[in-house]
Amino acid sequence: MVSYDKTKVYKINIENPADVKEIPLGFTTNYSCSNDYYNSGTLYLANIGDWVVGSDFIINTEDKVFKKANNAPWTYTGTPLFQYGPYLFSFGGYYADSTRQNIFLRTPYLATINNLEISVIKTADKTMKITYTIQEE
Repeated sequence: MVSYDKTKVYKINIENPADVKEIPLGFTTNYSCSNDYYNSGTLYLANIGDWVVGSDFIINTEDKVFKKANNAPWTYTGTPLFQYGPYLFSFGGYYADSTRQNIFLRTPYLATINNLEISVIKTADKTMKITYTIQEE
């Protein structure tokens, strides 16, 4: 939850609501639910994997804050982002007269396939070198 003065985020443990941690952002965020964004049904905070992503900041699992250059939130995204492979899906709308399905590609994305017939077992007396051949298909 973003603080009233927009300089910190409160991390609340949903298993124990008394467990609240204050995470200073180090800057004043542009997080807003008014003016241009108020009627757009826009999502302002999202969980993507273990990361919390705001309109102009990202917080990792160690509660370290990273400022983003892109300060626009996801346009017309009103639901949590659902991940399937490298894609993020959401639903939203604009005012009350439309419904939208949003699809985002999470990048950078690298897929690998293990094509060995048997597992390789690493022991202390062996070194291991793994080589990947990247192909776009």
